[in-house]
Amino acid sequence: MSYDETERHNLLGPQDKRVQFVDQDSPSIPPPSYPGPAITEQPSPARFTYGQPLPAWRIPDDHFIMALVTTILCFWPIGMFALWKSREVYKASARGDLEGAWLASNSARMLSWATLIVGLILFVIVIIVVIAADIDLD
Repeated sequence: MSYDETERHNLLGPQDKRVQFVDQDSPSIPPPSYPGPAITEQPSPARFTYGQPLPAWRIPDDHFIMALVTTILCFWPIGMFALWKSREVYKASARGDLEGAWLASNSARMLSWATLIVGLILFVIVIIVVIAADIDLD
């Protein structure tokens, strides 16, 4: 064993048989072929970088349409917060922050429902007041 081979053996150890060093001077040696598929490290969902698109099944619903409709038709002060949270879902998804996206999605949904409920309660109160005022006028 030459000094070069001994040094390689000490670095790689006897168990690593898949790595083969090829000198630059000998182009006649074909590259080594490996018996199995190449193993590549897949990024975990928590390590997405900014701007990298997420798979569609991982992006939570932003509830934007519900937030918009309830803001216009029901009770706009709460609805504005629902719209804001629904846009945060998109921003968090674009950053790769799935946990933040899911939290913003849940907040947008809850605020939209709160807007709808408050709007319906106010509508019922207005109807009752109008009916009561009409009765008092007669």
